[in-house]
Amino acid sequence: MYSRSRSPRGQLPDSYLAAIWRLYGGYKAAIWRLYGGYMAAIWRLYGGYMAAIWRLYGGYMAAIWRLYGGYMAAIWRLYGGYMAAIWRLFGGSLAALWRLYGGYMAAIWRLYGGYMAAIWRLYGGYMAALWQLCGGSLAAVWRLFGSCVAAVWRLFGSCVAALWQLCGGSLAAVWRLCVGYRTGRNRTARNRTGRNRTARNRTGRNRTARNRTVRNRTARNRTVRNRTAQNRTAQNRTVRNRTVRNRTARNRTARNRTVRNRTARNRTARNRTARNRTGSVSVQLL
Repeated sequence: MYSRSRSPRGQLPDSYLAAIWRLYGGYKAAIWRLYGGYMAAIWRLYGGYMAAIWRLYGGYMAAIWRLYGGYMAAIWRLYGGYMAAIWRLFGGSLAALWRLYGGYMAAIWRLYGGYMAAIWRLYGGYMAALWQLCGGSLAAVWRLFGSCVAAVWRLFGSCVAALWQLCGGSLAAVWRLCVGYRTGRNRTARNRTGRNRTARNRTGRNRTARNRTVRNRTARNRTVRNRTAQNRTAQNRTVRNRTVRNRTARNRTARNRTVRNRTARNRTARNRTARNRTGSVSVQLL
């Protein structure tokens, strides 16, 4: 069951050192893959947020620009029509224009007041839309920052937990290795003691046959007990290793499910927020 290659006293065999080195490398590779997956997910989340904010800002600016262009075209056409009518009236009859000068001035003043009121309302609407756009952008950026900080915090906690499990598993493996090495030394010492006893039995030829029979039976019983203990120890180690592997696989599966559920919830919340914003902007524009 054990290799016959002898090592200097106080040092571990090469097979144990290779097993420890492979265990440490496997843990480091798993941590590195977990860190890469988290960083890729955070990068994709940040890109989606920035694209959604940029599209929302572009839609707002396009709607505001079209509204401003329509208002200016309507005002320009109205102003041109009024100026043409006034010019034709002035060219046709100066006397009538003089008589109606007071009425036209009153009408022009009222028209000017109406234009100023319309322009003031338009300016107020533009300022309110810009203020809402600025507030929505700041709120989206603040929520994005909070989500990024929460994701980084969860990543840090998972990395610390993984390192803690790695340290615990390494210490447990080293402890089991040291216990197994000590058990091997004790078994070697027992075998040497059995050989010495056999030599003593051979030397003691003058003893009675009954004593020889009793000693042989005792040696056989001890050998059977040692073999049974060795088999039980190997079986217990195999069962423990299988239990540890199953627990590690279950923990990984549970973590992956938790991360997927959180990602789905975050996407649902983002879609709802985008829909609410789109609905509020359309209502305001109408």
